[in-house]
Amino acid sequence: MARMKNWMRQYIHIICIVILSLAVFLFLYGIHVIDVTNTDWLMAGGDLSQHYLGWQFFRFAPWQFQIGMMNTIAYPYSESVIFTDSIPLFCVMFKLFRGILPKEFQFFGLWGVFCFVLQGILAMRILGNYLQRKSEICLGTAFFLLTPVFIDRMYWHSALAAHFVILFSILLFIEEENQKTPVKSAVCWSIAGIFASAIHLYFLAMCAAVLAAFVVKKCLKKEWQTAAAGTAAYFLAAAAVIWILGGFSSGMDDGAPGLG
Repeated sequence: MARMKNWMRQYIHIICIVILSLAVFLFLYGIHVIDVTNTDWLMAGGDLSQHYLGWQFFRFAPWQFQIGMMNTIAYPYSESVIFTDSIPLFCVMFKLFRGILPKEFQFFGLWGVFCFVLQGILAMRILGNYLQRKSEICLGTAFFLLTPVFIDRMYWHSALAAHFVILFSILLFIEEENQKTPVKSAVCWSIAGIFASAIHLYFLAMCAAVLAAFVVKKCLKKEWQTAAAGTAAYFLAAAAVIWILGGFSSGMDDGAPGLG
């Protein structure tokens, strides 16, 4: 019992942030969106319909060597799921279980929960570098969860609601003292590169801007190797993910119809 109380005392603020994140998400978007068999709300037209249909085409496509490629949109030509903005990270993950998934299945509601929870946790971690009181940190985190552009993106372009990727990069910049060695820097920034490229390519440029600030900060401290390791790891990890998802190959060569 004493151990449980100590654990609760240590992690109560994290639990509160998770509950707050879930509460804000459900208040804004409703509980129906996390029903994985409810697809009606995704078929009203617009970007959300495109993203859902991209997942459907990818789900039923045969696996290819580059796992993000699918030949179901313009058979027999292949295209990458990257270009349907269907959140490749979740597409690949759930396609692994397609044999047991229900006929009607969507993960976009779960994706929203995922984004809100990570938004809250990373905001809390960032604010913890500047604030001491847990009540102040929780209040500050609420502002991150209620950011208008974050809320708006989730309504119609949910891949771009992954602001937690940017927050993670900012956290790496703020807590750069934890990256004393080139290896630690490489591991941290490779994670940022993987998430950015596996969710939406727009995030690559955004996180790269934060990485540039990190590099300047490290260079001013003459930690050249750490700066170089972080930069190399970020771009190599991103390139590897884009390649395995088929982002460097349109698959529309050799007389394919359309613009080619």
